[in-house]
Amino acid sequence: MTKRIIFLSQLFDPEYSIKGLALCQHLKSQGYEVEVVTTFPSYPTGKIFDGFRNRLKNTEFEGDIKVTRLWSYVTDRKGKLSRAINYFSFFLTSFSYLLFCKKADVIYAYHPQITTGVSAGFIKYIRRTPFITDIQDLWPESLIVEGASADSLVSRVIRRMVNFSLRNASKIVVLSNGFKNYLVEHRVEESKINVIYNWCPEEKRYLEVTPESSSERDKEQKTFLYTGNHGPLQSLEHVVKAFALVPPELAQFILVGQGTEKSKLQALVKDLNIQNVTFKDFVSPQELVGLVRDADVMVCHLRNDPLFDITIPSKVQAYLCSGKPILIATGDEASELVKRAKAGLSAESENAESIACTIKRFTNMSEDELNQMGRSGQEFYRRELQQSHGFQSVTRAIEECL
Repeated sequence: MTKRIIFLSQLFDPEYSIKGLALCQHLKSQGYEVEVVTTFPSYPTGKIFDGFRNRLKNTEFEGDIKVTRLWSYVTDRKGKLSRAINYFSFFLTSFSYLLFCKKADVIYAYHPQITTGVSAGFIKYIRRTPFITDIQDLWPESLIVEGASADSLVSRVIRRMVNFSLRNASKIVVLSNGFKNYLVEHRVEESKINVIYNWCPEEKRYLEVTPESSSERDKEQKTFLYTGNHGPLQSLEHVVKAFALVPPELAQFILVGQGTEKSKLQALVKDLNIQNVTFKDFVSPQELVGLVRDADVMVCHLRNDPLFDITIPSKVQAYLCSGKPILIATGDEASELVKRAKAGLSAESENAESIACTIKRFTNMSEDELNQMGRSGQEFYRRELQQSHGFQSVTRAIEECL
């Protein structure tokens, strides 16, 4: 009999999600019946995408994948309360749906939001359905890094929710060895934990960006590119200040994306009269590939915090896949991954002088040296992080639950 998998996630295509439609299509190709349970796309703008309407329930098909979209509270407000209501609303609608829909053999609860694991945990109790929880962020640790008190009511409630999910999950998927060690230290059963590195969802496009493909590599000024969220955890003000210490004729910095700190970063550039830093909003995937192609070095920075010693930002995989050298100023595990790949240079996080020194080291490199770094990173990605490897690992985790 065909085994049925429900892929439960608040993020799903056409939103940017590492584990999404492509993974579900792979599972379908392996002989599983797959249904996606998600909501209507709105991330990161907080506005429902064109072509969709937020309603109680809608069923659509992406090829032969059934996608059930359920109502959730959607707002473009960025506060913690709005975010909490958004997560809780999807918990209510998804739990209600899972309670009465055709029973699954396994639920795969994808975990940017903690409530998917809680929904799956309740369904395990009621319908005896095993589930896998896929952890992309540690909660409430991520909130504590943003300034929440570890002893606050919110933190205590979230920790109980997470512990409930971890205790009842048949398998736990994490994105780094550091996450695994952290959970084991907090008394999570080690045999339940599978480390599956994230991959680059846009790998087909990025693998076409060869290290030699920049049209302007012979210019003296090097282009450094950052893509993604401009939030408090990225602490990008230190990178901006680093470029203020570098002559504009040597290096320019382009930041692509949005986030709660973007306006502050723009004000900082204006106040310090920095000439070599520019901003772009979200761009199409095609335009982004063009920006990556013309960049000399990709930039990854995170706040200096113990939590980030054990995480690997998903942009690291994307940067490796793109075949571009990486300036990385993060915690230990992500920096070690880039070092193993021989794909870049590291700097001290939240240290503008250290970052500026590393920028200057890149500007002194020859075209051949930069190309070799890019090739090493791309070869490492193909060898150890490629999407097909991740698909196989997820499939094995599911099979162990059946």
